[in-house]
Amino acid sequence: MLKRKDKDTVRPKDAVTLIKKKILDKNNAVSLHGLSVVEACMKNCGSAVHREVLDRNFLDDLHDLAKAGCPTQIKDKIVELIGAWEAALGSESDFKAVRELHAIMRVEGFSFPALKDTDLYMDAEAAPDWVEDNEAKKCHMCRTAFSLTKRRHHCRSCGNVFCQQCSSKKARIPKFGFIDQDVRVCDYCHRKLSGDSSGPAASDSDLPPEYLRSSLARETQESSQSQPNEDELKQQEEEELQMAMALSLSEEESKGARSSTNYAHPSASAPPPTSYYTPPAVTQVRKRRFRFRLLAT
Repeated sequence: MLKRKDKDTVRPKDAVTLIKKKILDKNNAVSLHGLSVVEACMKNCGSAVHREVLDRNFLDDLHDLAKAGCPTQIKDKIVELIGAWEAALGSESDFKAVRELHAIMRVEGFSFPALKDTDLYMDAEAAPDWVEDNEAKKCHMCRTAFSLTKRRHHCRSCGNVFCQQCSSKKARIPKFGFIDQDVRVCDYCHRKLSGDSSGPAASDSDLPPEYLRSSLARETQESSQSQPNEDELKQQEEEELQMAMALSLSEEESKGARSSTNYAHPSASAPPPTSYYTPPAVTQVRKRRFRFRLLAT
């Protein structure tokens, strides 16, 4: 919100006290500047500042300043702020003091101007911190290196650094206080703010020619083409499952055919067991040995 020289965050109460001193300054220019600062804090710093600014003591000081014969420009600014704060936050129970002051000022004859849409916006979020220029060597989207001719540009929505080609669009960011002003945003944030978040990250027409000719672009394209989608993966799994089932069935059929052909019923024509069968050549040798023994005796 506000920073001291030692970079310690100032508490909302201390910050509002310092702003009130500027508003009550005798110099009209300083007082008017203090009113502009408190208006910006109310729109961008959240409920903690709302409670401090809409405190009864702070509002009484503004009321006394408006009645004390201050310049018309300061009085009109105070009346405008009281009317906007009452319209935006007066219905809440924590801020009934501004509702009561608004009613009192109406009775006293103060005329409140018509409100604009920007006056009613009190819920702005803190914008993201910007990436330092010396830390950004390449465009955050197309990765093109920055140079004297390729300048850096910050996206007001995400805070990253882009080249001119990737951040040429503008949009309003109400949550960061850019309600009636178009500011520079990158292509991705522009699609998100416009409600087209389903689109691709970046089309070929949005990218600079340096990136399209680089090796990184070719690798990205090849990897995106090589990766199958979900439908292709499901179809491939089904085909593999059917092939495995067909192979298992064919193996079972082949095993059954082999077992039926190898089986033979025993019959009388089958040869006798080898233990009881003596070849004829062996009997002839035995007879010859027996005759030779007889002759020798």
